[in-house]
Amino acid sequence: MKGYFNLDDMLGTVQQRGGAIGVCGTSMDARGINADRLAEGVRPSRMKELTEWSKWADKVLIF
Repeated sequence: MKGYFNLDDMLGTVQQRGGAIGVCGTSMDARGINADRLAEGVRPSRMKELTEWSKWADKVLIF
């Protein structure tokens, strides 16, 4: 289906290739999202860590 993306599939590919997946904890808090609602292997993070990852990484995916 055009325009349809399965986030679990996309994250699974990242994980299979050894990528770490962090979710902005501040954004989670603002939206009332608890860690138990995150996909398997995904964890809450904070801006300091996400900034360090962004500076280190060759590629950063944001969605």
